[in-house]
Amino acid sequence: MLKPILAVAFACTTFFSSPACRAQDSEGSSGLDCGQGPVQKTFGASPWLVYACSDNTSVVVVSAPDSPGNPFYFMLYLKEGVRYVMGRGTGSPAVSAAAHKEIIRLNEEEIAALINAANAVPRAAR
Repeated sequence: MLKPILAVAFACTTFFSSPACRAQDSEGSSGLDCGQGPVQKTFGASPWLVYACSDNTSVVVVSAPDSPGNPFYFMLYLKEGVRYVMGRGTGSPAVSAAAHKEIIRLNEEEIAALINAANAVPRAAR
């Protein structure tokens, strides 16, 4: 049986006071800080907030507070050179499905551009 690489626990926008999203490895130690950003983007005709992670390859996409998809998030991460997309939440299934359809089509250059844009947001702007 394979151990899950990432168990995502998020504390974003409307759930907790910090917008930072944190990913943990299977032993529970902090592995990624996914709190850099956010950059507002539209996926599936709804607003989403994009955060870059400290590994500079992973991205967390969180439904904006005013989105009918809220609460929902996606995490895009690399494992052994393969891009994975996982999502969780209880927001509108139609909204999250429409966003998922667009997010899974992002290529590596587009993901890198999202990471760069989120990293360019000054921390004081949060």
